[in-house]
Amino acid sequence: MTASESTAASGSLAAVESVALDPPAGPPRLMERRRQGALEEIADVALELFARDGFEATTVESIAATAGCSPRTFYRYFGSKEDVMFHDLPTEIAAMGRVLDGHLAAGMSEWAAVCTSLVSFIGRFDAGHIRTATRRMELWSTEPALRARYQQYIALAEQTVVTALCRHRRTRVEHDDLAQLIAVATVGAYRATVATHDRADRRLGDHLRASLDRLGAGLDPAAAGR
Repeated sequence: MTASESTAASGSLAAVESVALDPPAGPPRLMERRRQGALEEIADVALELFARDGFEATTVESIAATAGCSPRTFYRYFGSKEDVMFHDLPTEIAAMGRVLDGHLAAGMSEWAAVCTSLVSFIGRFDAGHIRTATRRMELWSTEPALRARYQQYIALAEQTVVTALCRHRRTRVEHDDLAQLIAVATVGAYRATVATHDRADRRLGDHLRASLDRLGAGLDPAAAGR
């Protein structure tokens, strides 16, 4: 079993963090591209079955049969059914952290750097099929077995933002209220976007940007006149 497979099988936040914080090792080779293609194909099939039959009613055996592989092959890529729905998030969250580091190093303000990084992060859904993205997000929010894992990744995203900000500010995480507030507020806007996005004609990135702009301007309209 490879390190990535072991991480998927563990399902723990600590294991997720160890994957998310490892930098990429350069352009993927042919075998890795084939592996990634097979992984994404199985994930797409699983999502269709989850949406059609329900998460609990869908078995690993039915996913494998529909995808044209064996259950053993399924477990080469995923540790469980839950892992199918989150297979790309560790890598994507790590990439978001590196983008944030770059924006901060380039002199962008802390708020703008975090907002821009999160809009790019959610924009990966816009690059694909929007219906697939919304189905996936619906399952994250509605399936009890997935909701807890989703909360783990939300916590990891907040931790990634706080760590980047404190590194830039040369502060300690446990002492920096502003870094904590920025992380909770911006990742909270991301969560709200995922929870409320129901329009196929609106890009997720635009939705999140509007939410962050509103947040940055202040949520209390009366405050502007004080």
